[in-house]
Amino acid sequence: MRAQADAHERVTRVEGVAERMPLPDACAGAVICVLANHHFTSLRETAAEMQRICPTVPLVWFRTGDAYEHFECGRHCVFFWRRMTSVFMGERLVDPDLRRAQSLPVGRIKKRQGDSMNRVLVIAAFSLLSIAAAAAEPRFDHHVRLTPDNAAIGNFPAQEEGILTIKSGETVKIDTGGGNRWNDEDPDTWLKAQNLPDRTTTSPGIAETVKVLAETKRYADIKTGHVLVGPIIIEDAMPGDMLEIRILSVVPRIGYGVVSMRPGAGGIPDEVPAPYFKPVVFDLKRNVGVFDKGIEVPLGPFMGVMGVQPPDSDGPNRKSGPPGLFGGNLDCKELVTGSTLYLPVHQKGARFFTGDAHAAQGDGEVTITAVETANTAILQFILHKNVKLATPRAETPTHWITFGLDTNLEEAMKKAIRETNTFLMEKKGLDFNRAFTLSSIGVDFRVTQVVDETKGIHAMIPKKLFTEKAEPYWYKP
Repeated sequence: MRAQADAHERVTRVEGVAERMPLPDACAGAVICVLANHHFTSLRETAAEMQRICPTVPLVWFRTGDAYEHFECGRHCVFFWRRMTSVFMGERLVDPDLRRAQSLPVGRIKKRQGDSMNRVLVIAAFSLLSIAAAAAEPRFDHHVRLTPDNAAIGNFPAQEEGILTIKSGETVKIDTGGGNRWNDEDPDTWLKAQNLPDRTTTSPGIAETVKVLAETKRYADIKTGHVLVGPIIIEDAMPGDMLEIRILSVVPRIGYGVVSMRPGAGGIPDEVPAPYFKPVVFDLKRNVGVFDKGIEVPLGPFMGVMGVQPPDSDGPNRKSGPPGLFGGNLDCKELVTGSTLYLPVHQKGARFFTGDAHAAQGDGEVTITAVETANTAILQFILHKNVKLATPRAETPTHWITFGLDTNLEEAMKKAIRETNTFLMEKKGLDFNRAFTLSSIGVDFRVTQVVDETKGIHAMIPKKLFTEKAEPYWYKP
């Protein structure tokens, strides 16, 4: 009984320290992972195991007492709590008594036999620390905030100078806006009337959206549309190159989203009698959106718009509504954390834009909106020189994705089939006969969206179809 009491007291002390001490940025929102029945002989072995289990967050060393320390290793996180003040520092083990420290299962903290100083290493569950609500952010090189100077409304303005110039391989954290269904009403009055948790005084995402809508410069008499951030310039990017965008993280930055419809729009435009919107409140701990009593929608945050500057043939102020060969408003629900988007470069510097933040969407996006919200996206940009790409492609840990885009859905389907055949022929060495027949039996063709003037089909090509020479992928789910 005394051992159990000691364990409870020590956990309580950890929580107390976490609550009353300011934590470094690396600790904010970090996941506390659970490992049971494992022994680790070194920090390196521990980090390797954490990379397998928790690939998206920093590794953090935590101790009780009157101070804390943190140590980052890749994008992994584990919290170590010990009563004594000696800690691991880098690859050097300060305390030799912990050379074979035991990780402990959830809710059970055992005193090691012969350990007179009660030195304990704990890998705890989410409930042990209040700071473990969500995964910590991946590391980034630049942070682009949502401001009128960084934003564009409803188009991709070619005349705008870049808001940031980066090198290939660098990572950018981008704050985006959305959730604005208050129209001409006071935002806080609207938010209160909808029983939503956010206010302009408490939510930076809302306050910044309000400011951007009021102050961002418009072009070509385009007054409304997607709230975009960009352009971001990639050094040395030129037409004929390919830009790889690794989606390291996409998370909502406000507590709700809105799905809506209006007459004359959507998949059945003549059957919508009146404008309607439905707020969806997020429960991020359970990763769901509460649509109604007894109805919950799984969250899958992604950016509806990710694109480079369109070609000259589209003009200097191409509207952001219809997607194109440059990407843009693809509205593909597969482009969540851990996915990759590949885009052909059409202009010097590529000039990347993103926006139209979504928290969840069904294939088709049939009303004309997803759960529209404001996200923070962390993206890595990798330039591939002289790599030809005709249309956007994408990749997930389990699938390759090709796209077909056209104002006619049947033509979009034909283009997706052709792009899939081309991919299988180029990347997998199949001839046309084998590529087309494999597409028919092993590839799923899905309706991306039917509401953006230019409609979309995306083909999901399972990687597991190919049993030899598996290609490595940067993200491990």
